[in-house]
Amino acid sequence: MINRFDQSTIPNPATGLLVFNTQNSGVSPDEVYANSYYYWNGTEWYHIPTTRIFEDISVPGVFVLNSNDTQTIGNINNGEHRAISFPNPQIINAGNIATLTNNETITILESGLYEVTAFVQYNPSQTADERRALLNTYIEKRDGGSGNWQLIAGGRTSWGRNTTHYLQTAQIPVTVVRLNAGDQIRFTIANKITSGTRSSHGNPSVVSTSVNNPVSKSLRLYLIGF
Repeated sequence: MINRFDQSTIPNPATGLLVFNTQNSGVSPDEVYANSYYYWNGTEWYHIPTTRIFEDISVPGVFVLNSNDTQTIGNINNGEHRAISFPNPQIINAGNIATLTNNETITILESGLYEVTAFVQYNPSQTADERRALLNTYIEKRDGGSGNWQLIAGGRTSWGRNTTHYLQTAQIPVTVVRLNAGDQIRFTIANKITSGTRSSHGNPSVVSTSVNNPVSKSLRLYLIGF
C-alpha cells in the first residue's frame, strides 16, 4: 500500500477487508509498515497490532555507544566536520534497533521516533594566552545510507580566556527525530568560528577520558515511538 488512505492499490475496498502489507511506504503520520496486517474501516487502513508490536512496546529500544579511547583530532580551524570514531566501543543494544556499521557510522534497523544525544570530552590543546575556543557538536543523518549528511541535532561548548588547554565535556542536548530503517547517523565536531582569536584550537586537539569521567565519547539512541 502507498499510505493508510490508499484506495488505488485496492480500488473500492470493502469495509472490513483484511490485507497483509509487504513494504514500508508513506510519510508520518500516514505511513504504513511492512509485514503488518491492516483492515479497511471505510475511511482508512487500520493497523492491527501483533504480538511483535506489543513486545516492542514492552521492551525498551535503546542503543548506547561508549568509548574510553583517546582520539587525536587534526586541525579543525578550517571549519571541517571531523567524525568521532568508536574503534573499541562498549555497546548496549536493547531491542536490536541499530548497529555500528563501521567505526564512525551507525545504521538504523527499526523505524520510529528517537531521542538522540551525545557527548565528547574534548581538549582544544591551545596554550597561547588570551585565546578562546568554541566547539560545535553535531549528530548527522544520511537518508537510506547514501547521499549528503544532514544535521539533525547539535550543540556548542565554549572555553574562556586562558582555559583552552583544559578538557571539557561538550554535549548535544536530547533531541527527538524520526529515523527510518536503513538511515545512517554519525557524531561529528567542528570549529566554525575561526576569525582572529575568537575560537582557536591547537593542531592537534584531543578527545580523551578524565579522572571524573572514564568515558571519552558517547552516543545514545532511545526509541520512543513507532
